[in-house]
Amino acid sequence: MAMDTKDRIFGFDILRCMAIVFVLLSHSLFLLPFTAITKEYLHVYTGFIGVEIFFILSGYLVGKIFLQTLQKHSFSFATVKQFWIRRWFRTLPVYYLGLVLYAILYYLANHRFYFSTPESFLYLVFLQNFVSPHPDFFVQAWTLSVEEWFYLLLPGWAFVGCWFFKKQNKAMLSAIIGVIILITLLRLVKVYNYDPDWSFGVRMLVPLRLDSLMTGVLAAYLHLHYEKRWQQYASQIFIAGILILICCSGWFLLDITPNPVKAGFFSKILLFNFFSIGIACLMPYMSGIRKAGNLFIGKIVTHTSLISYSLYILHTLCIFVFITLYNKLFSQDILLVKFIGSWISFFIAATIMYRYYEKPFTNLRERRRKNN
Repeated sequence: MAMDTKDRIFGFDILRCMAIVFVLLSHSLFLLPFTAITKEYLHVYTGFIGVEIFFILSGYLVGKIFLQTLQKHSFSFATVKQFWIRRWFRTLPVYYLGLVLYAILYYLANHRFYFSTPESFLYLVFLQNFVSPHPDFFVQAWTLSVEEWFYLLLPGWAFVGCWFFKKQNKAMLSAIIGVIILITLLRLVKVYNYDPDWSFGVRMLVPLRLDSLMTGVLAAYLHLHYEKRWQQYASQIFIAGILILICCSGWFLLDITPNPVKAGFFSKILLFNFFSIGIACLMPYMSGIRKAGNLFIGKIVTHTSLISYSLYILHTLCIFVFITLYNKLFSQDILLVKFIGSWISFFIAATIMYRYYEKPFTNLRERRRKNN
């Protein structure tokens, strides 16, 4: 199946592919014959690192587009509106289709309609995990809430920066750093006063995670304004990023995976920042990888990257459906068959969704941009 690969940066396809594979592993590890402790450790870590890569990469790519737009055009509501419309064309159609599909599955499994309470409608405006833990329904939607609120608030933060500083570059940098510090302080206040659960009480709450995407915007800012050094020191920064991630991963495995509820003060506040910095340090080197060295592997990586959003939306649904069908058709419970079958099912489903639903909306967005 032909996919659009023109002008893609293969290094970012690698990161996106890694991110979605980590997430898929996190939610399908229970189908592998590992010990319960190993499964739990890997489930928490792979899910976390996969989402963090998505946050930084999304912040970088969207932030770069936003910063370049501000360089070409004056800051105005028309510019902001165009930015929002482009993001919404990209994210909302697939999200709302996913919401419908999960609601149908919920009805078939529980014989009752999920959207029967006022709280359930918070999903429509991405508020289901704004001030309270994310519900069990459509669990991966928590990250989409973080991203959508980030897209909505980014122009506002830029406006505040422009209000304080006349020079646009100085205004944007102050806004970026200011938001990162502000969100970190919010985590500090929340943890100091309530000592919440690391995952549901900190990691998955929208206001406490916006700094991860803003760290990606910071990387985009540095790329645009210090491009020569960005390229010159890419290898050294990459190595530094790997070392930071190794150290953070060691801390994560020792302090968080044994019991996220009892994770320490540092893990609930600053570990997010260090992981974000480590991943952001990979960006200069990865942005320099323009093409795949191996054509076959390159096609697999690029295809996985292209369908990663559809994969993210559909994969838990596909796992449930495949296992349900398998249990009805076969009496022998072979975990490895369930694992492989689930992966095949959500790659097929995501490819179909991308080709016939996600991509047409993206094309519509591009036609609208050209007409304007």
